[in-house]
Amino acid sequence: WRLLIDGPQEAAWNMAVDEAILIEHGRGQVPPTVRFYFWQVPTLSLGYFQDLAKEIDLEACAANGVAVVRRPTGGRAVLHNKEVTYAIVASRSYGAAGTVLASYQWISGGLARGLELLGLEVRSHKPVEGVADGDIAERLRGSAACFDSPSWYEITVGGKKIIGSAQVRRDEALLQHGSILLETQSRELFALLRFEREEVRERSRRIFEGRATGIREALA
Repeated sequence: WRLLIDGPQEAAWNMAVDEAILIEHGRGQVPPTVRFYFWQVPTLSLGYFQDLAKEIDLEACAANGVAVVRRPTGGRAVLHNKEVTYAIVASRSYGAAGTVLASYQWISGGLARGLELLGLEVRSHKPVEGVADGDIAERLRGSAACFDSPSWYEITVGGKKIIGSAQVRRDEALLQHGSILLETQSRELFALLRFEREEVRERSRRIFEGRATGIREALA
């Protein structure tokens, strides 16, 4: 295993590095990797399957100096600003469990332990009973924001989600991205998302605030 800690970099560079590690690990050229990193400017990252035109207000992003990038992993929109981003690349031969659920549980355990070392009381939630891996997206829906949607083995503090994660797999290797919130920044995030009406935006933002928290807020 190796640990990489990178300072602020451009959005496209960050995504390219993670994808390159995934490809090369799958080829057996690099060891399994845990990477923590930051962003040069506030950045909105989209999940691989998100509809950019339908869900993201590019004019608002430009007006607020927010870069936009698409992740190779799934999930929904994340504002990378007051947070720490992690990427884990591994394969079964290095301990990564075979199924999607099992790998989420495996990684969640390490993340939860890290938060506990900071003095936080965390909980890792089990998946919805009776929902298969391929059905989860149809059963768990929210807004375009990542932290507004529940996920397998998500980590919460005081009942609020504190880490948002998503995966992609290629052959025997997996890449899991995650955002460890320092602050929620709900107003900044929801100003970048498209909604039919402003009252829907505000209602969605308030719901989000009831579902998400950051490390600074949780420790206050």
